[in-house]
Amino acid sequence: MTKPLSKNMINALLALKKASETLKLDKGTNKALVNRGLVDSDGNITLLGSIKAMEHLPLREQCGLISIELCTSPWESGSSPEMYCYNAFAREGYIGSYCEGGGIGTAIKALCLDALTEASIFFGTCIDAREDACLKGVAGLSHLETEKLEKVLKQIQETPKVKYLAAFSEIISHSVIHEWHPGLSIEFADALFDAVPKSHFERLARWISKAHDHRNGWPDLTLIKDGRLKFVEVKTRDKLHRSQLVTIPALIREIGADVSVLQLVRAK
Repeated sequence: MTKPLSKNMINALLALKKASETLKLDKGTNKALVNRGLVDSDGNITLLGSIKAMEHLPLREQCGLISIELCTSPWESGSSPEMYCYNAFAREGYIGSYCEGGGIGTAIKALCLDALTEASIFFGTCIDAREDACLKGVAGLSHLETEKLEKVLKQIQETPKVKYLAAFSEIISHSVIHEWHPGLSIEFADALFDAVPKSHFERLARWISKAHDHRNGWPDLTLIKDGRLKFVEVKTRDKLHRSQLVTIPALIREIGADVSVLQLVRAK
């Protein structure tokens, strides 16, 4: 288990993250950070170190460093913050989902359901490989052999809308999917298909396949209006977690996603 960082190490990482040029750290602190993979041998902060530094910053500074907008809104409802925000966007004409990465993940599965069925370890056995493909999360892409993964990615690019919608309907027909990812609908799937290029779905699937942990940290809301996709992370008092500091920049980097944070403030 990695030892927690000392105050000096945290301050050093924050200084490196905010600095416009390389800083010289004292030998002890530098060695400790290098040993943890937070700073490289040249004294530059690593990606892991950058994320670790941002974990210790207030929400507004986190949003500034990863270049996303932070908005605030009064909150008087007794409903959950996510549902409160989702309903507010729905009243503005947005179609969407409120199950974090469940919406995008189900769409990716629907685009390559046949390939995922053939890639299942149960394919050709007495166990239902199709059901396995429907229920398995897209994080399972990280376990596929290269050849099978490439077939999955190729099918994402080739699947027509009619086939995609049929597969999406098949996936959400499993009651357990509604428990894991509530609120998914064919209307959402239809709007998502029109708003997101196939190449973007493929890029997201490829990024997910690089690490099992990439299933975490997705924004709470996936929203579509007028053919445009946006993601919204809902916050109350907490700040962005480690997984969100990985996934949100990846969404921006991989597909140029519109991501923002909406912080709810209880009305006094």
